[in-house]
Amino acid sequence: MLTTLTLLFALPSIASEGTLSAGVTLALSADQSDAVPLPEGGEPTRFGPGLSLGIPLRLDLTEGVRLRLDGRFDLAAGSDRITWGEPINGEEVRFWDSDHPSYLVGGALLVGVEAYVPSDLPFTPYLGGGVGMAWIGTYHSFHESTAKLMDPEQNDLNDANNIDPYTSQLRPLSELVLGARRPLSEASALNLEVGYALAFLPASDLHGTLAAYNARREAYSWNAIRLALGFTVAL
Repeated sequence: MLTTLTLLFALPSIASEGTLSAGVTLALSADQSDAVPLPEGGEPTRFGPGLSLGIPLRLDLTEGVRLRLDGRFDLAAGSDRITWGEPINGEEVRFWDSDHPSYLVGGALLVGVEAYVPSDLPFTPYLGGGVGMAWIGTYHSFHESTAKLMDPEQNDLNDANNIDPYTSQLRPLSELVLGARRPLSEASALNLEVGYALAFLPASDLHGTLAAYNARREAYSWNAIRLALGFTVAL
């Protein structure tokens, strides 16, 4: 994260040596199921298809190499797994549910590079990647069997717009992309990218639940395949 912030402050001086461009990107994302099977059964955590809005900055470092800086906002619906404990015969027994609707909201900042080979083709293919930090919130819409977990002092159970229990985490995020850039003019271009982004979210306590249940959202990987279309213009 410190490296990302350092590059942000250094961009004005670096840009004087190369072409700096900025733009906007719209993408569709599809979270892939985690590879580890669930011993209790049920569906694994998965979000999507989702939408993504990005603000890309690109800086030509040398011929064939660009610096990538991306701000991104993600939104997707799906399902995840929550668990809670109840005392049975003096011992805590864990129960789980994955049938409730869940929502992922995320914001990320990534820095990386992309490499391309200059050519006379109508488009220029490139390969790139980046790393950074992402804030990811997972929100839940509880139903009959899970409504009992909600703390009445933190939730209005009669309000349909009540924000049900959620988790909030700041996690490392990495991404690999394959794309093609088509110039529209000397100063603007379209970019088409296919990417794979990965962040691991460990188990986290559910905010807004009764402490007696020790409720948590279980661990999962946000490993999303993206198809993105972007427009950039030289500054």
